Amino acid sequence: MKFLVKWGIQEDKRRDVLATFSQMTPADDQADQGDTLTVIGRWILPSWEGFAVVETEDPSAITGWLLNWMDAVRDVDVTPILDDAEMRELGKKKLAG
Repeated sequence: MKFLVKWGIQEDKRRDVLATFSQMTPADDQADQGDTLTVIGRWILPSWEGFAVVETEDPSAITGWLLNWMDAVRDVDVTPILDDAEMRELGKKKLAG
């Protein structure tokens, strides 16, 4: 399943997050997300809010990933999403029945 994950960074933690995140390697990123979560894409806004599209069959993997940053994140929102192909398939099934 795919999920849209949105978050903000606490104002007093921004420098620490920037220092940590900017030093991360691809291997660090993989370790951060774990074996059962795939980050399809991640974007950061100038407002220190971010969002990512992730994929996992284990929603607790999202919580585990976010807990790595629990001292800094705020206002987390996780929403299941479908891509175009998944929505088309669902639409065909619904309309056929």
